[in-house]
Amino acid sequence: DARGDDPDAWFLLAQRAASQDRYEDAARALARFATDWPEFVDNAPAQLLNLVIHRQRIDADTGGLLAALHAAGWAPDGVPADHAWARLALVRSAGGDLAGARAAVAGVGAPNIIAWMRSDRRFDAIIDRDRPELDPARAADAWVTRIEALAAASPRSLALRRELGYALLIAGRPEAALALADAVLAGRHGFDDIGDLHWMLNHRAVALRRLGRTDDALAALTAAAAMEEDGHPNVSQVLNLGSLLVDLERPEDALAAVTRLDGMSGYGALVQATVRMRAQLQSGRLEDAAVQLIKV
Repeated sequence: DARGDDPDAWFLLAQRAASQDRYEDAARALARFATDWPEFVDNAPAQLLNLVIHRQRIDADTGGLLAALHAAGWAPDGVPADHAWARLALVRSAGGDLAGARAAVAGVGAPNIIAWMRSDRRFDAIIDRDRPELDPARAADAWVTRIEALAAASPRSLALRRELGYALLIAGRPEAALALADAVLAGRHGFDDIGDLHWMLNHRAVALRRLGRTDDALAALTAAAAMEEDGHPNVSQVLNLGSLLVDLERPEDALAAVTRLDGMSGYGALVQATVRMRAQLQSGRLEDAAVQLIKV
């Protein structure tokens, strides 16, 4: 019953389509939503938009969703959606619109996206690798400064502190990432959005491991894996825990950690199979490892 004058109807139509794995239909509905009501885009759940975007081909823009989000200045949780703009650049480049492709990534600053663009030959005609701001190390430091400013302006946003934790780890600053995680966990009741608290424990675990505090890292990640995510089992941290356990050559514990997972994305299933394969190799079960290798 979606009609042209009802943004909620278009959004609910997209949500329904996505729940039925009809991602192209969801993309078209979201494109209509973002085109006609750009002022509401930042209110839409980033999880849904990211899911629909990533279920499209890397060089596809069904319904013009990416273009509509770019025009609306979409910034999920206040963070620039650089991953989406890199995809939009590939779409425009494939269509011969190099000027539009360059415009899409003109403000990209996320260091992981810059690393992607520098290493993917499809961006050769779009970016100039010699630009100082596209140096990965310089970009990592600049990204920390950028996210720090956003977080300071939104003191009750846990999502921005989650992103700041990522930025600090990417920039090679584990001490700062650990201090941030400890501060957030100590003041958890001061945030409006506590749904990402498990990611702060994840950041804490990564920082501790980089600082050589392996036992503390394992304890932090075990606690994160025990937390729920939007009322569902916490897949990401369970997989990360399995990966850490297999790194520590504790194969039986690693297998036990990842066995209880199901209903994962394709990437999640790949990580699970990789953990199982490595654990079975460590246990000398070569035939079982070969079965997991086929899945990988």
